[in-house]
Amino acid sequence: MMSDEPAISHQQSVEQEQGVKMRDELETREERQEARGQCSCLPLVTPHSTPLSSLARTLRCKQGWRLINRHSSLVTASEGQAQVEFVLSILFVLLLIFGIFELIMLLYTYNVVADSAKEGVRYAIVLGSDSTNGTSSSGSSNCSGTPTGVYGRVCGYAATSFHDISGMTVTVSYPDGSNAPPNRVQVTVSYPYKPLLNLGWPNVTVNAAAEGRIAF
Repeated sequence: MMSDEPAISHQQSVEQEQGVKMRDELETREERQEARGQCSCLPLVTPHSTPLSSLARTLRCKQGWRLINRHSSLVTASEGQAQVEFVLSILFVLLLIFGIFELIMLLYTYNVVADSAKEGVRYAIVLGSDSTNGTSSSGSSNCSGTPTGVYGRVCGYAATSFHDISGMTVTVSYPDGSNAPPNRVQVTVSYPYKPLLNLGWPNVTVNAAAEGRIAF
């Protein structure tokens, strides 16, 4: 009987060491799974675990999954809100860019109309008293046909900058009564500006005038 006791104690120590090693391996595996975010919610049963410890580990794992799911839903909601804000922002930015573009084209149109009026005055200053090349009386004319004199000069100058001058109206007047020097000559140009993008902006009539004294 005395010879069997060392063998039994040795076997028990071996079983204890195996149980400790198995528990360590399972706990290490569980830690790795938790670190990867793949925690298993099944009770972890080891030779030295108790039902309470297994239940506590299971509840902790389920709570962690709950937090992960809640975090995922919050991330999805924030992504949807960011998309809506991006769409609203890009629409506002595009509207602002188109508005600036239309304003630039309107200023360009005014500059061309004003330069056309000045060109007509320069022409009338030199040839205002010439009944053949100038304009002998006050009046208005559009650029849809083939105007001559001051009218033709203004329309020809504007045609180099505008692709359509049919709606342009040129008015020549002599405030002093005639085209004899040194009387004054006034040239007024009116042009209907149409928005290029047609996004609801109203049509605008651009007016410009110039005046000078007839020299010859």
